[in-house]
Amino acid sequence: MRLLHILLILLLCLGSCQQFRGSRDADGGKELETFPFQAKKNTTSSSISELGRFLYTDSVYTFAEGQKLMIQNSLPKGGVIAPDGSQYDDSKGRSFAFAVFWTRVVNEGHQILEIDMSFPSDSFAIFRDNDSFLKLFLPEDSLHVEFLSEFNYGLRDLKTYLDSNFNKSTKMFKRLYPGEEHMFYIATLAYRASGTPRAALFLKGNSIYYKMSLSELENGIVPCGQISFKHEGF
Repeated sequence: MRLLHILLILLLCLGSCQQFRGSRDADGGKELETFPFQAKKNTTSSSISELGRFLYTDSVYTFAEGQKLMIQNSLPKGGVIAPDGSQYDDSKGRSFAFAVFWTRVVNEGHQILEIDMSFPSDSFAIFRDNDSFLKLFLPEDSLHVEFLSEFNYGLRDLKTYLDSNFNKSTKMFKRLYPGEEHMFYIATLAYRASGTPRAALFLKGNSIYYKMSLSELENGIVPCGQISFKHEGF
């Protein structure tokens, strides 16, 4: 399998949720005010409590013309792909460590927010073992707050999905009007790598990145898309 070698960027220790909390200026990394987790459109108080149980990072980004968005990332679920304890094995008989995360994006600005993301079919060599690699997927299954307490956050038929998409790129395009939000899954497979999985979607300018870690030394960052703001009617 051809590995897509990407620039490795060593991360600080990911053992504490607090290390990712806070907000950054999207244009220069300036520390901004940390905003509390607040109810948004169609988010009830019970939903807030349920989200908080699984929350890993909670960041607010500000942009020109007063645009603002919130990105929340979850802790992982997984290890196995089915309640019977099944691991994922590919067509070559290789066994993978599976983990699923969710990300929630809230458009807190007054313009339309467009999110354009993709993960390639290639694998990512972000671990120390030369034979190990990471694969990332964007399942299209609908995700709702009430699914969060379920096995693997409610993501089903994983064997079928992973078999069908193992050698394919996966994509997501979403348009959010002011006040709207979107939650989506990010599924991961790690080969010949073990540890405590932690991951987070974050922004640098208008570019989207995904950072994945199994330990302090087993980690890396993957570029995966762009955001843009548009006035209504364009």
